[in-house]
Amino acid sequence: MLKPAGKSFAAISWHDPHGTGKAGCLTEHEMPHECILVTTYGWLMRKDEKGVSVVGEIIGDGSMRDYTYVPRELIDEIAIIHIPTKRRRVQAVVRAVGEEKNER
Repeated sequence: MLKPAGKSFAAISWHDPHGTGKAGCLTEHEMPHECILVTTYGWLMRKDEKGVSVVGEIIGDGSMRDYTYVPRELIDEIAIIHIPTKRRRVQAVVRAVGEEKNER
């Protein structure tokens, strides 16, 4: 897994004033007149008094895609998600199965 050095993976819950939850055309009655609560997951690239910047994809050459900026005023919660960097070694339990004897 490609992980940007020194960056955390996070879930950002925020109030999106432009989101509709629907794609395509809307009728007047379908247009929201309020923010919708959205949770964005990604690598937390920057967090300061202005807001947060999150990217969803890290490319092999170090570039990034799927960028989202959320202004501080719209953020409800930031949760850091721990992703282990090393695989845990799993010990397999092997049961010896004996041959069954068919006795008559």
